[in-house]
Amino acid sequence: MKHRGFALIAALLMCVILLVLGVGLLSKVSFQYAAHRMIPQLALARSLAQSGLADALLKLDRDGAFPPFTSQDQKVFSYSESVTDSRGLTRGGYQVEIDRTLADLPWKVLLVRSRGQAGNSLCVLRGELDIATKLRSNTALPNPNAMRWIQICEGP
Repeated sequence: MKHRGFALIAALLMCVILLVLGVGLLSKVSFQYAAHRMIPQLALARSLAQSGLADALLKLDRDGAFPPFTSQDQKVFSYSESVTDSRGLTRGGYQVEIDRTLADLPWKVLLVRSRGQAGNSLCVLRGELDIATKLRSNTALPNPNAMRWIQICEGP
């Protein structure tokens, strides 16, 4: 007579276990769905950051007065641009920061940082641009790597 409610308690316990497993699986699937929705935004943010680096290189290469530093003491110049789609909606943008702390001899390097942002996604690329027109080891020879990236890496 003592085992009369055992089947009911076992069934309730089994239902609770299945409910906990179902909720866990549901939350895992919803997290994966949200992560997959972010992939296009992350790719767009990375592309915008790369566009910022390319834009800075193009402006530096074609315009001798770029960036327009207001004084010799100013070491950092930044600008930003928005990117719109064909309907005129803003899809994201990038912010470029050009640091000339290492622009003098012996380094002759510009530090360029580009932040691409699309929605809630952000990608930061940092690049070191060789601006030496002559070789550092022999100033009589032209630098074949002038206005080329020494390295580009991701990070703050």
